[in-house]
Amino acid sequence: MFPNGRSHRRSFIWEQDADAVADLDFSAIAFLGSYDAFVNRTTGVIEAALDFPSGRPFSAGPRRMQEILTAADLESGTGGPSLNRDGAFVVSRGARSLEISSPSETAKAILGPRLRSLSLKLKGFEAHQHDEAMAVLDRHGQSFLFDLDVRYNLGFTLGRKRSSVQLRPADPVKRAPAFPRNGYALEALALYQYGRQAAGLPLLEFLAYYQAVEFFFPSFAHAETASRIRAHILHPRFEADDDKQVAALIELARPAVQSGASERDQLRATVRASTTNEALREVIAGIEAQVGEHFTAKKPPLAGTNRLNVDGDLRDQVADRIYATRCRVVHTKADGGGNQTELLLPTSREAESLVAENMLLRYLAQQVLIAKATALP
Repeated sequence: MFPNGRSHRRSFIWEQDADAVADLDFSAIAFLGSYDAFVNRTTGVIEAALDFPSGRPFSAGPRRMQEILTAADLESGTGGPSLNRDGAFVVSRGARSLEISSPSETAKAILGPRLRSLSLKLKGFEAHQHDEAMAVLDRHGQSFLFDLDVRYNLGFTLGRKRSSVQLRPADPVKRAPAFPRNGYALEALALYQYGRQAAGLPLLEFLAYYQAVEFFFPSFAHAETASRIRAHILHPRFEADDDKQVAALIELARPAVQSGASERDQLRATVRASTTNEALREVIAGIEAQVGEHFTAKKPPLAGTNRLNVDGDLRDQVADRIYATRCRVVHTKADGGGNQTELLLPTSREAESLVAENMLLRYLAQQVLIAKATALP
């Protein structure tokens, strides 16, 4: 268990890595926020795992750096950035340096399978405490990687801790998989699957699931009006050539057309139509059994969201909580609106609390897709 700011993070060291770190002072190691990164508080050296855009060969990164440096040396004839004999890409200013190279033995042991083939190392900075190291990694490390992306199309990003928590159904299905009976809306299904692929990127995952639910807002929001209109048309005494009856039909639709339900109201209607209070209570209990008290905490982990009262009707409560989270994800203090909300950054501690929120929203996205499914031929 290693310190991580005001909290801790668990890490397992495999037997084959033990010898390499036998002399390491583990008390000097501290993880940095949600990054797959740590600082040695004795030396001040920061090391962070690097990710590379999916769909591109990871080895293209080092090869591209070699091409860049070779071209730079030919043009300038100066030392500048360099690839040392260990293949490290190094830039420096005075005693400070940033280096992209193979991971250290310490990183291999502490980060384990989360580590790919390259890491970023920052040396020579005053970064002996967690907050200092976080500031250096964010300001210098992120800026360096952004410059590499803009100048050379090298899309390195800092690796992030990915949650291993997954929503487990209360009653696992024991039957073998069957031939599909339902067809689902392809647009919403694509958004849902994108959310599944974004696991470990909580803000992106939240938005994907939210958009999958949002896709069905119009149909659920107008369901009540549609039901009244349908009943009026199906009435045996309805005559389409009777102007008075057609006018009455128009009046039935007028409130929905004129007022236009707000996004919050549409979300409420969608949640009410796609799940039950009892089902929500069961799902929330299952999530809290895995992550601890989250939805029912007196002080919600995500500022601006409402505490859920599981003894009441949860449907509108859940809808309001999801909508408040949505506002935190997409709005900033400078959005010019009357109800200004604070931007939720992907590197913040609050963003980590989205793991539980996303589990609940993923369940709702599933239920909405199922509610609007059609039978396959």
